[in-house]
Amino acid sequence: MHLSLELASGEYVISSAGHPPAVHYDAAAGRWRLTRARGIVLGVLPDLRGAAAETEHGVLQRGDALMLYTDGLVESPGRDIDVGTDRLLGEAERTLSSGFKAGAGALVTNLQNAGAGSDDCALILLWRT
Repeated sequence: MHLSLELASGEYVISSAGHPPAVHYDAAAGRWRLTRARGIVLGVLPDLRGAAAETEHGVLQRGDALMLYTDGLVESPGRDIDVGTDRLLGEAERTLSSGFKAGAGALVTNLQNAGAGSDDCALILLWRT
């Protein structure tokens, strides 16, 4: 994943190299949304014609959040990755009451305790206060 974030305005651009989609929390709407950023490789070749890629441009408003995470956090052997993504969003929803003060560490711990595999688990949580 590659995230470019302008801190003053909240404008962002997300690109992906085949990782699970980043998630944007829209505080005004009160819901999580998977971003559209998709791709297969970043920075290796200057032009990959024919490769399906999509970059997402958006604005992180006050109260909004972005999550970027590794597949090891949401994948479990024998389970569809969407089940793990739904579990991540459910855990993230529960952290809203504290305003994300517990941070990414609590989310990672809760998901690992819920049965994640042995793959690496990492999560970046950006919250615009």
